Amino acid sequence: MHGDRVVARISRDTPHDRIKGRREGRVIRILERAHDTIVGTLQRSRNFYYVVPDDPRFVHDIYVRPERDQRPGTSANVGDKVVVRMEPWESRHVNPEGEIIEVLGPASAPGIDMLSIIRKYHLPAEFPKDVLDQAERISEEIDAGQLEEREDLRNEFIVTIDPDDARDFDDAIQVEKTGSGWRLGVHIADVATYVKPGSALDRAARRRGNSVYLPDRVIPMLPERLSNGVCSLNPGVDRLTHSVFIHFDKYGVVKSARFAHSVIRSAHRLTYKQAYAILTSPPRDRLGERLHLAWELAALLRRKRFEHGALDLDFPEVKVWVDKRGHPTRLERVENDESHQLIEEFMLAANEAVARELKKRAIPTVYRVHENPDPEKLAEYREFVLSFNYKVGDLTHRTELQRLLVIYISPVQSGVMPIWSCTARWVRAARHADEATQRAILTVLTWAKSLQSPSTFQPPSEPQPMRRSTPRN
Repeated sequence: MHGDRVVARISRDTPHDRIKGRREGRVIRILERAHDTIVGTLQRSRNFYYVVPDDPRFVHDIYVRPERDQRPGTSANVGDKVVVRMEPWESRHVNPEGEIIEVLGPASAPGIDMLSIIRKYHLPAEFPKDVLDQAERISEEIDAGQLEEREDLRNEFIVTIDPDDARDFDDAIQVEKTGSGWRLGVHIADVATYVKPGSALDRAARRRGNSVYLPDRVIPMLPERLSNGVCSLNPGVDRLTHSVFIHFDKYGVVKSARFAHSVIRSAHRLTYKQAYAILTSPPRDRLGERLHLAWELAALLRRKRFEHGALDLDFPEVKVWVDKRGHPTRLERVENDESHQLIEEFMLAANEAVARELKKRAIPTVYRVHENPDPEKLAEYREFVLSFNYKVGDLTHRTELQRLLVIYISPVQSGVMPIWSCTARWVRAARHADEATQRAILTVLTWAKSLQSPSTFQPPSEPQPMRRSTPRN
């Protein structure tokens, strides 16, 4: 099963495979099961009941006991979503058996899909008492000792820009024009000050891995007292932060970068819609002037990035709003307008600055590298596109790939959707991972101080699902 610790025997290992990073093998022993529960839909044949797993990676149906043999409170109807605890299963040649331990409800009922996701990924609904107690002991006020050796930025004009429904604000920006170019400041909430390595809060955060954003709820990585309180850059209050200051020349080239522990006081909390309205109107006040100034720099960085071969992966997105019962109430098209692009460019610049500094100092950490697409896959895809009578050149060249992507965001043409759907599968994967790492890397500088060796790094207990919307912790 996915996530199990196993012993595998490598059955194929050619020089070509090593170059490609591909190895094949066969599992010969299971050392430890990741989980013993599966979420699926209850079905019935003529002679028995079985559960069809939601996870497509689990290809076996699970036999379950007849309804009369189920435990009290676990009676289910055909078509219900259920949670099954599997019995020991050693052979792939026979279907596993299990016991229904929870009935979520009819598969088509509102809210059941979200509940199924929570159970599927074993997302904890509540924090343990010791974690909540530790969070409650953290003061909302910043004491004088916490300000020592911090750069005081409380008089700087700093703002946050987030989605309308965001409840926690963990990054803020400031932009100033200098005699030689630009000065960008990106400020990230200093969670590490409050979450000490090895503490109850730290252990809980490691287990969760990240915050999870679902249409009808948020499952935070940290208790709300932190995520929505002392670690949220709310306007008009003092907050501890990590700051990255980047100096660009007038052409958008990075000339220097500086890092600091700081304290800020956000001047404004803006939504993307509010920021976009300001950017599309003449500046009327200091806020408008600063935002227009920020967009000048962001537009310069964006144009420069595309000139160097970056791909524009801003596919259309739709946000679904649901009521408290889980019923969809409206659909909203999410445009990647100037307000979103501004934040994207500044977060990307900050991440690159941090990565360069980590590399320069040889600090052990995890780097993300976008490998080139497999040439064989690109060749197959090129043939696929040609079958729709589109002229296409060598897709190993980014400019040619970008030209093809432009077709997808043009007015709909016959045959475009199948091509777009096929391309989106491998293009989107890279983008989702980018979003999930945008803010998190900035905390590495602080955590690196506690890393005596690479062996002290401990990942979350299991890979967690990455949320699709604007990243948080």
